[in-house]
Order: sequence, then C-alpha cells, then structure tokens
Amino acid sequence: MDATTKLFIFMLLVSLTIGGVVLLTMPEYRIKNIYQTNKNYYPQINDENVKKDLQKLLSKNGFTK
Repeated sequence: MDATTKLFIFMLLVSLTIGGVVLLTMPEYRIKNIYQTNKNYYPQINDENVKKDLQKLLSKNGFTK
C-alpha cells in the first residue's frame, strides 16, 4: 500500500471510532431525535411528500408498474 491509501484507511478508522463514541455517549444524536428536530426546520418535507416523490422516481425509472 502506498502512503495515500494508508492515510485514507487511518482517517476512515478514526472517523468511525469518533462517530461511534458520539453515538454511545450523546443520546440526542439518535435518528428519532434528529427526525423530530428536522420536522420543525423543514415543514414542507413530510412523510406524504417523501412517499409521493419516491413513487414518482421509482416509476420514472421503471422500478414499479
């Protein structure tokens, strides 16, 4: 392996480790909490709109009938 690859792997491992520590020690960084706070900031994005947009995208690309 060259030096760039080793640096990339090292940075990847460090970032995964730090991310794991944050998830273990800070309960406010959970998907449910983040989803709830994002609902206040982006009210135009809701479950119905996301489902509609996904159905359009999938049908446009031929993944659904």
